[in-house]
Amino acid sequence: MTARQLRELEEEEEERDAQRRTEQKRRKKKRKKRSRDDSSDEDEREAEDLTTLLTKKYDPKQRRLDAAAASSHSKGNVPGSGKNKDDNDVVEAPSENNGAEKGSSIL
Repeated sequence: MTARQLRELEEEEEERDAQRRTEQKRRKKKRKKRSRDDSSDEDEREAEDLTTLLTKKYDPKQRRLDAAAASSHSKGNVPGSGKNKDDNDVVEAPSENNGAEKGSSIL
């Protein structure tokens, strides 16, 4: 190969490398933009949900209902079931050693 052919080959390789780098940058920008678009869509949905939530909370009747439900939950009442949390208390079983001191064996 002559020096001229070698230079041409090197130039072609450099061009391919440059094209590859620009293609990689373009793909990276696309991914970044897509990611940004996805996050902005999520932000919009979140804002809509918050707006809906806030408008519901300021409805006076709904606010009273929510407050009543929250207070009954904090007291342990289960709305709609007719039962209170106290009705389901756990009763501890008596101990197995029936009052025997620790370390003593049962004969």
